[in-house]
Amino acid sequence: TCRLRNMLHSDDTQVMMAGLHDLQAARFEFEDGGETIVVHGNGGALARPANNKQIYLQNAGTAARFMATVVSLVHNDGNQEPVVITGNKRMKERPIGALVDALRSNGTSIDYLEGQGCLPLAVKGTTHGFKGGKIQLSATISSQYVSSILLCAPYAAEEVVLELVGGQVISQLYIDMTIAMMATFGIKVERLLDPATGRPSN
Repeated sequence: TCRLRNMLHSDDTQVMMAGLHDLQAARFEFEDGGETIVVHGNGGALARPANNKQIYLQNAGTAARFMATVVSLVHNDGNQEPVVITGNKRMKERPIGALVDALRSNGTSIDYLEGQGCLPLAVKGTTHGFKGGKIQLSATISSQYVSSILLCAPYAAEEVVLELVGGQVISQLYIDMTIAMMATFGIKVERLLDPATGRPSN
């Protein structure tokens, strides 16, 4: 159980919390007139939403990108239906293909239910959940894709090596923010040195 203060109260945070609640990943309560949110974790155990309920993310792009990786952690022995994440009409037009490609290359089964490269997604986890190992993402896409994988990396079956390729990393400060927050929970994220330059690689 942890307490978070000064949280931004927004549609993005509300739909993300609702999605995590549907997955039985956590339950939430407020203190101090809403200034403090108390998060009761569930030890990393996620479950499919009851009655095959879809996780509806409205127009929350951040929540959609984070949730795409989160639902890959849901255990599936091959007999369960996939978890479906969806959104409103505008959300169904926003791209998420680069993250889907990265997760697919890591062994996660993901199908597009409507438009190619966009929500809704049907994500079918495996017996090992998020596999881990080496994962590649384009350096020039949203840092939210990077944070999505980083935040789920501690639950991977193997150590995650995330390589950002093809250019200068954008929004590095948001990646650094994610890494710093993970460190407060005891998760070590290390930037590897580029053997050619001796400087931190992507």
